Amino acid sequence: MYGRPTRAPKTVVVPPSGLPRHLLDLLRSKRGADVTFEVGGELFVAHRCILAARSSVFMAALFGPMAESATPTARVRVDDMEPRVFEAMLEFIYTDEWPAEVVDPTSDNKVEMAQHLLVAADRYLLDRLKLTCEAMLCDTIDRRTVATVMTLAEQHGCRGLKEACFNFLHRLPGNLEAVMASEGYQHMEVSCPSLVKEIMNQATAMSGSHVLEIDGYYRATGLLRNGGSVMSIMFAAGGCRWRIQYYPDGHSSGDAGWISMFLVLCDDDGDNGATVQARYQISLLDLDGNPVEWCRIGSGGTPVEFPGQGRGGTLVQRKMLEVCGCLKRDGFRVRCDITVVGSPAPATFLQDQEMSDGGMELKQERPKRIVQPNRKYVSDDWTR
Repeated sequence: MYGRPTRAPKTVVVPPSGLPRHLLDLLRSKRGADVTFEVGGELFVAHRCILAARSSVFMAALFGPMAESATPTARVRVDDMEPRVFEAMLEFIYTDEWPAEVVDPTSDNKVEMAQHLLVAADRYLLDRLKLTCEAMLCDTIDRRTVATVMTLAEQHGCRGLKEACFNFLHRLPGNLEAVMASEGYQHMEVSCPSLVKEIMNQATAMSGSHVLEIDGYYRATGLLRNGGSVMSIMFAAGGCRWRIQYYPDGHSSGDAGWISMFLVLCDDDGDNGATVQARYQISLLDLDGNPVEWCRIGSGGTPVEFPGQGRGGTLVQRKMLEVCGCLKRDGFRVRCDITVVGSPAPATFLQDQEMSDGGMELKQERPKRIVQPNRKYVSDDWTR
């Protein structure tokens, strides 16, 4: 009996592309360069075709009707940019890779360079460089830099970076106060007063927590098929009234097999086109009442607008819930944390109620205290 033939070792190995290195050598050697830039008193030469291929701004500036450089001897002046930043941007244009100064973990200028490059990338419509800078700055936010980074995010349309900054402000007690005392915040007050207003609105926000206990879990999945839901009785949080909509088998056909939760602003709180800005998070709770880190949905640090359609989505896959240890006596609990920004009216409690339907019971924990700015309370009731 013959064994299976062994595969012969490869005789040809394809090396990684050398294109980035070759183009960087071309830039540094200045061979074939046909355009000169003057930046902060320093001169940089480059190749118009490469710049135009990478940036629509360079395309218009170098080849458009109003081209700034028609001959190799002409100079294009670049204002409001440091020479080292322009040089780093050129290297990225040629190689599609971070300059060595930014990659080096020992570099003291790493974060500062990323901030300057983000501004340059937005100016020359270099989308990948801009997103790369955003991603790096998201990973380096601290109390010293967050105000400056948030201002950059606001001025240059970086939504993900702005959200990361707000997440940082609300992550630990004292972060917001420390930032408001920083030099970067003073600059923000002058350059972005609307952003300061947004921060102050969130600082005076009113918060509440709502705990839902679902009994008869297996019964519920049998009674309510995909698209079927149970709606809670109104509860108060942040001066507004809310409901939570629970879908035992998902909200839509693509969510079958999942548990979906949606937070809904009650209609009478959204009359005449009025809207509410709020942050929210819906979390599965373990048996000790602690949120499960991998099982939560929400708006993150940036408030979203209510009313309209409920805000939420798929929370946890049913088969995962059944094995993760969060089910107890055929029931589980979720918590909804709500923070309404601005100056909502004082919250009031509603009457305690419970609902039972075919072995499925949706209960809520008793109210504990009236909500006040920067405090939390629990108030809950349910109905079909």
